[in-house]
Amino acid sequence: VTGETPLIDTKKRGTSTTMTTEELSQLPNARDPWGVLKAVPGVLTDRVNIAGNENGQQAAFAGKGTSRNDSNFNLDGLVITDMSATGASPTYYDFDAFQEISVVTGGNDLQVQSGGIGINMVTKRGTNKFHGGARYLLAHDDIAFGNVPDALKGDTRLKASDKADHIQQIGDYGFDIGGPIMKDKLWFYFTWGKQDIRLVT
Repeated sequence: VTGETPLIDTKKRGTSTTMTTEELSQLPNARDPWGVLKAVPGVLTDRVNIAGNENGQQAAFAGKGTSRNDSNFNLDGLVITDMSATGASPTYYDFDAFQEISVVTGGNDLQVQSGGIGINMVTKRGTNKFHGGARYLLAHDDIAFGNVPDALKGDTRLKASDKADHIQQIGDYGFDIGGPIMKDKLWFYFTWGKQDIRLVT
């Protein structure tokens, strides 16, 4: 007996995109959930986040006839949407803490209280083996080329700089560790991260 997977799943009602740890770490995007949204088909965001220069700012987003107020944020399946700012996240996140991020853009499950965009962030967990890592990512003005066209070189408004609006520095560093407390019964996972964003206007 053989069977083939159909090209179209006739039982699937919705549209969604799930990005795994590998995709999150290898895609050239800003390191926050709002940076991931720009890579999801059917989602429109209100800003371009270059190398993380807009991290720390929650982007407005919408998709498929819904408004931002219809959106909901979930952490490991638990609704955490900010009640004082409908459709927004109540906090910011250490991006490396996520195992995957799933974005539903239409046809939500009936248990979800909104028809808007749903973002579910699944965190990494402890396992029976100790694991962890550290990171230090840096974008800095000293290792970047100037962005001023020849016609503006020497302009007094630039104060002898070869750059107009630019990124002075974006640093992202942190670590994570996980492992067993009691094998097969109890585990731990801890992550810590910091972003240092310096822009020049």
